[in-house]
Formats: sequence, structure tokens, C-alpha cells
Amino acid sequence: MGFFDSWKVKVNTNLRNTVLYPGNVLEGVVELRVDGYIDFTAVRIKVTGKERVHIRRERSGVNPDDPPIVENYRESCVVYKQLITLAGNMKTMPYGFRGQMPPGVYYYPFAIQLPSNIPPSFSKRVSDDYAEIVYFLKAYVDIPMGRDAIHRSHFTVIRPMPIAQHAEKAPVNVDKVYDVTCCCCIDKGKVHAIMHMDRTLIAIDRDNLTVCCDIDNSRGQEPVKSLEISLVNILTYKADYITEKNQVVAGKHFLEREIPPGQKARIAGVIPLPRNIVPSLTTFNLQSDYKITIEMNIPWASDPMQQFNVIVAQSVDETNYSPRVFWQENKYLRLGKGQFSFPEMYYQPPPQPVYQCVPIPVPPPPNCNMFSYDITIAPLGLPSPMWAQQSAPMVQGQAAVVQPLGIQWNVGYSQNQCVNIMPPTVEPMRVEMNVTFTGDGTQPLLS
Repeated sequence: MGFFDSWKVKVNTNLRNTVLYPGNVLEGVVELRVDGYIDFTAVRIKVTGKERVHIRRERSGVNPDDPPIVENYRESCVVYKQLITLAGNMKTMPYGFRGQMPPGVYYYPFAIQLPSNIPPSFSKRVSDDYAEIVYFLKAYVDIPMGRDAIHRSHFTVIRPMPIAQHAEKAPVNVDKVYDVTCCCCIDKGKVHAIMHMDRTLIAIDRDNLTVCCDIDNSRGQEPVKSLEISLVNILTYKADYITEKNQVVAGKHFLEREIPPGQKARIAGVIPLPRNIVPSLTTFNLQSDYKITIEMNIPWASDPMQQFNVIVAQSVDETNYSPRVFWQENKYLRLGKGQFSFPEMYYQPPPQPVYQCVPIPVPPPPNCNMFSYDITIAPLGLPSPMWAQQSAPMVQGQAAVVQPLGIQWNVGYSQNQCVNIMPPTVEPMRVEMNVTFTGDGTQPLLS
């Protein structure tokens, strides 16, 4: 009967927050609605961060009349994985438990601290190519000899820039004389420009750019009509030894002012930035970096252009706890098959849990590593409300389904306080319960 037992239990997960910083506590409740007696060995949650890249290429057939040949290249790796047992057998330390789950509704609260060194969520599709970093929590009931009952909940990780790095601004100045030519390389004089940009360290949720350009057109033969300022996102995807590079204009703005030949003037303005762009990032299989391009529009001639490298982060960490944001090199870890970020732990709710706690009366495994809510001095707060209002997490270029909240979150643990990166090891708790054995005495029935 184990094969059909998954039909008798419905698993649902409610997350208190679906947008988090690295280092925040992922809080929630697993809800089990059981319609009939089922055999089970464990109730677990697994939190996973996965990077995926897909590259699609077309090439001509052997003969001119042949249809194009489509080649798909895929690459994936795990950047974070943690396994928590809520009841029953631990996967890495099995002790032969097998019990029956009576009909009813059960609630398992949990709290897991995310590591501080995980990459941010990412999703960007360019034509038929896409790259993504997705995070999800899988809650499941391990059913022997049958299909497990499963529910997945996606959440978003925002990687902030520490306030000390953001305060540096890293302004840039360029003083340069540009040659101006038209078609057939006919000389149209020279333009001298002194360009200033107030920052090259950008936070998506708050920053705009202040650009100032002193233009000396005294040696030019054509008027300067305007400045065209573009934010260019350079995306590099790698899959199966194939590398694809694309440039996407993430935003463009014009500062209008005409400077006739023989005159000098200043063109300045505040450039708004789009708030829905992906961050600067370098991982194993993808790279996202940005350039600001300032171009002088000169009719009937070549347009002088200047580029600046910029770093784009999603937010600013006011506590200055977060590590600095880099894009030139990979700073993240990759897990091999079967590896976990931390050893498997057995979660024990505190004596007075904040959220509803109605567990199945199952004793913890003997000599297991247990942990509970362990609140310490806080390093980090939650992302700003702006991120909570964003659309659902993106998976393969489309919005993921987010389970509506079924719990009123009027109370909870402060996200200004976090548990330790490695949950503490405590002595196993003693739980008294009545157990009867059937037949050969190997399968306990709970009462």
C-alpha cells in the first residue's frame, strides 16, 4: 500500500519571508494534511540553491536545402544545499525507524540560517539563451516503497553591498581630446571633453547617476547635439564548453543641449536607473558585468564615445556585515554530487515555539545532531520593503508559482537576530511516547 500512500497526505509550506539576504533566517511552517493512515520513515525539508545555464545555437545543414540544425547546451551546479529532518529517520544516520502517520493536521515550524557566501538570485533570458540561480525549499514525507509527498516553495536571495563599500562611490573623471571624422575619413576637427560621473558603485534600489560633461567644441566643425548615456549589461554564459556572450542595453537616457562649433558649454543631469536589472555577478557558468557608455551625438560625423566599468548591486546593507561585492572573479563555492553545505541536522522546536507546532509524536534518532532556534547578536536585517513588492522569483525566464500564505504572521523571530552559521550541537531530547509493535516487532505503531 506504500505506493498509494502519497495520495493520502497533502504537504504545504508557508514561508514568513520570500525575499532574504545571505545570512538571514529562513522561517516557516510545514503543514501536513493526512486523510488516512500512511507508513512513513521521515518528514524532512531540503533547501537548495541551483545554477542553470542553457545555450541554443543553430547552424546550417550539410546541404543548402537542409533545415537548420539546432544544438542545445546545458550546464548546472548546486551552490547551496542543506538537509533538515523534522521527524523520523535521518537520511545520513538511519536507525531503522518506520511508523504510521494517523489522520489529522500536523504543523512543523522551522528556522534555518542561510550561509553568508551564497550568490544572489539571478534570471536573465537573451533570445533563446538563459541563465538563472534559483533557490527553493522542498518539504517532503519519506514514504517507503512509494512516491514521496512533496511541496516546493521558491524564495529570492538579495545580495547587498556593504554600506562602507557603497560610501566609497568610486567617482570617475576623464579628460580627453576626441578626433571627429565623417564618411571617407574626412577630418571634422576635434572635441575636447572633461567627463565626470559621481559614482561607479551602484545600488539598484536607491541610486541615480549624476553626469557632468564640459565640452570644448572650439576646434570642431560640427555641432554637438546631445549626450547619449547608456547602461550596457554584458552577459557571458558557459555550458558544455560552449561560451556565448551578449550585450543588452539595460537603460538609455539623453541630455539635450546643442553646442555649436567654436563654443564651449557644460551638459549635466541626473540619470535615472532601471530598478529591475540583474546584478553584477561572476559564478562558475555565468558572468554579468556593466558599462556606462557616454556618447556625444554629432550629426554627419562619427560620435565620440567613452566607457566606464561600474558595479551594480541589488541593495545596501546598512549594518556593514555583508562582504564586499565583486564581479571580476568567482567568490562562491560549488557542491559536488551528494555533498551538502552543512551536515544533516535534526530540528527540535523550542519549548515555546512562536508558530503553531503540532508534530507527530516521534522520538528523535539516538545520538543525532539536534538544533533549535538559537538567537544570538544580530548581524543583518531584512531587505527593504521594495524587494518584498517585486514579482515572483523567476525560473527559466518565467515567474515561479508562489504559494499564498495560509498563516497570519503577526508574530515571529526578529530578522535583526540570526542563528549561528553552523547550528549548535545539543544533547538529544527525551520524548516519552507509547509505542506498540506489530507482528515480528520491527514496525512500531504510534499511539
